[in-house]
Amino acid sequence: MTAEGAEGSEMEFDIEGRIDACSLPNLIYTACATRETGVLRLHRGESEKSVYIKDGNIVFAGSNDRDDRLGQVLLRAGKVDLESLTSATERSIHDGKRLGTVLVENGWLQAQDLVWGVIAQVEEILFSVFEWTSGSYQLKLGDLPTKEVITLNVNSADILMRGIRRIHSWYRIQEAIGSLDAVFHQAPGVALSAFKITLSEDELSLLASLERPSSLREICHFSPIPDFEVGRVLWGFLVTGQIVRANP
Repeated sequence: MTAEGAEGSEMEFDIEGRIDACSLPNLIYTACATRETGVLRLHRGESEKSVYIKDGNIVFAGSNDRDDRLGQVLLRAGKVDLESLTSATERSIHDGKRLGTVLVENGWLQAQDLVWGVIAQVEEILFSVFEWTSGSYQLKLGDLPTKEVITLNVNSADILMRGIRRIHSWYRIQEAIGSLDAVFHQAPGVALSAFKITLSEDELSLLASLERPSSLREICHFSPIPDFEVGRVLWGFLVTGQIVRANP
């Protein structure tokens, strides 16, 4: 499934900039934390992907990459077979209906599997852009093009945390968290927000320990989590607002 924006290419955007090693997770979190509504468009070469945010929640994502389409997601997961997908694609084009609607109407896909597939599609698009370290972004605030977008109820903070867990570049992680002397502590109200994120016992313990400010060096010494993973978890905590970096 590909979401095409209704805005023209010559329109003005509220925020524009270049993508670097750490900017995307922070940019998405900021839009969510300030409870914005709008479309974040991301460009790199010929790739264009969009993240739709409503009242601070990620509700959809779109892409011009054919591998990001809903049918591909369902086929890779074994939710539909190739023959059914081929027939549904042809009928979708002929009847002007969404692919998912055709699959469900013809009994080739269960309704709950369609919901799973669309959420999985959104997650895959988001996880793919988390790998981007170059390109440009444009954020247009305002009402979403509701005729084109399926709005979902997904856990934005949890998706951001899981996306960062998939990043394997220590250079990017270090740029996000700083040096061994960087000091971190819990953000105000963290007890009310941490439950929204799926965390392991060790991650919960690390977050609890940061009630007292601790340097990265100290955290690596006392945490049972491997140092690489400590860095990745701290970046996730920063992006989702669980911790803050203390002033030097």
